[in-house]
Amino acid sequence: MTNFIRIFLIVSFLSVNSGGFCGTKPNNMIIVLDLSDRLLNQGQQEKDQAAIMAMFEKFEQSVRQQFFVKSKDVFSIVIIPQRGSKLNADGFEKRLRLDMNNIAISEKNRRFMAFKSQLPTVLNSLYGQAQKGSRPSDYFGVDIWQFFNESLNNYLSPIANNSMLVLTDGYFDFENDSHTVHSKNRFTSSRFMSSLTGVNWKKNAESSNLGIYPIQNKLMPVVIIIAGFHAKSTDQFELDKLKYFWHKWLNESGINQFKLISNVNASQFGSSIKNAI
Repeated sequence: MTNFIRIFLIVSFLSVNSGGFCGTKPNNMIIVLDLSDRLLNQGQQEKDQAAIMAMFEKFEQSVRQQFFVKSKDVFSIVIIPQRGSKLNADGFEKRLRLDMNNIAISEKNRRFMAFKSQLPTVLNSLYGQAQKGSRPSDYFGVDIWQFFNESLNNYLSPIANNSMLVLTDGYFDFENDSHTVHSKNRFTSSRFMSSLTGVNWKKNAESSNLGIYPIQNKLMPVVIIIAGFHAKSTDQFELDKLKYFWHKWLNESGINQFKLISNVNASQFGSSIKNAI
């Protein structure tokens, strides 16, 4: 038996017996960025990048389990569109995507390491260009509802284990109410939350059956982490309201595998993401 054959048999044995992905689904990991006025939160870029690197660490673990050469995993960062924004989102998304299945075996290790080394630099450039000013009015709103309803399936794979991290403050905000769609007591904006005040906010919300309008397009199976919930108002119940309506919205949209994480310091944020994946 030649040395090459011996090495091949050993690698194959280790791949199967170490929980590798031989014969199983690849991992498709997506990070969705809300680059609206949430960037004004103190240390938000640092927190986001800690979360992104935590997700990438999980991606790297999966790739290494397959000794690079067998990996068909995909890592991508997606930017929620902002109407009127001049940010070259498409250009950044191309630089922030790594598809191991489309890389020649001889190049997988090198391409992966190059992507890993460049990732912090590209993220710094992205967040630098995404900074538009010091006031909320300097930023364009993002349509989270529309993204989930119309675009999310484009990034999911029917042959992979899909996991998605959404970095957002939790608000469904727009520049004005004319963009909001509503049907009876369901809205595609979260502005209705301001009408719920005091300790009885939840009771009033339930009696009025208020909520976010469920998305209409069924999603492929996906595990979702919504991270970065951050109150814009001084209402002591604001965070509770945000999480309540997100939980209700995701359930009503047929999304059952999800976790909701509040905005904390960078170290805790990264650890929370790592534990949730």
